[in-house]
Amino acid sequence: MKLPILINTVMRDAASDGIFLCPSVGKTKRSPVKRGSKVADGIYLEGKSLLCDPPSLALIRKARQILRPDVESAFSVGGFLTVVESKLLQLTNEQIRASRRMASNPRTIVRGKAGTGKTVIAVERARLLAGQGKRVLFLCFNQLLASHIRFGLAKEPNVSLIDVRHVHALYAEVIGRAGLSDKLARFSPDPGFYAHQFPQLFVEGVLALELETWDALVVDEAQDLLTSDNLDAFDLILTNGLTRGEWHFILDPLQNIYDGDIQNEAEARLAPIFPAYDDLFENCRNTRQVATQASIISGIDLALQGAPDGSPCDNVYYGSPADALAKLDEIVK
Repeated sequence: MKLPILINTVMRDAASDGIFLCPSVGKTKRSPVKRGSKVADGIYLEGKSLLCDPPSLALIRKARQILRPDVESAFSVGGFLTVVESKLLQLTNEQIRASRRMASNPRTIVRGKAGTGKTVIAVERARLLAGQGKRVLFLCFNQLLASHIRFGLAKEPNVSLIDVRHVHALYAEVIGRAGLSDKLARFSPDPGFYAHQFPQLFVEGVLALELETWDALVVDEAQDLLTSDNLDAFDLILTNGLTRGEWHFILDPLQNIYDGDIQNEAEARLAPIFPAYDDLFENCRNTRQVATQASIISGIDLALQGAPDGSPCDNVYYGSPADALAKLDEIVK
């Protein structure tokens, strides 16, 4: 079997034995590939895309064994959100249990370390709620994550019911529509601004516009958004509010950007609502070696339970983006 090993070769939809070659790179391990060149049996480079006949399951499994013999299949949000055709979301047993408990409880808080699949079940919860005909607001702290999820859900049958937003982009949009941009410009973007003034001004905008509420709220990366003023904002835009509405907060307590007092204040605010709590422990993203090394370097405690064994992990340090690309190129060669 001829198999091109491309820089940035990626494996997507690992749970369903799918493997794809990154179409943005036209360079093999040894030499450049020209437009129209045959890079493997049935695979040709056309512009910036790799055109190929659908591989057989046996060929896919063989390719996976060649590329990553050290890593067991582990589902990731990237795998789900970049599959070619819509499929049922495949979860680990732990994620399935958490997803079922979320379905049984209208208000839940799911906690887990990095790599435990929190975003996967957050997306699944939004999909299932939309399947019930509910308008769902999916919020997250990271702009790139919001764009990635929005793109991945574009072909979902109920995508019109799922509004995926970067929370601060939503705030800014509503504030602008309400004619409050001048007020927004008066504040400096310090941590207190994002924790308090920004959501307060958003609330003012929502009231001015009489904004329609969403039927359900799913918040990923919620550890960076659980302040009293953000909770006021969520309460206002959710049908029946936080007390009686349907919401699911997914978070990593170890990556909270605010101090303990703010976190305790938010927990005290939610406690009388009696949300159901759930925890994820198994790492379904990294090998044990990668998770251990990443924890040492970052100082963030990554989950090790359930992580498969892999090859030894080496650190490569670089001083600039250009230096990083050069060293990556040298490693691949």
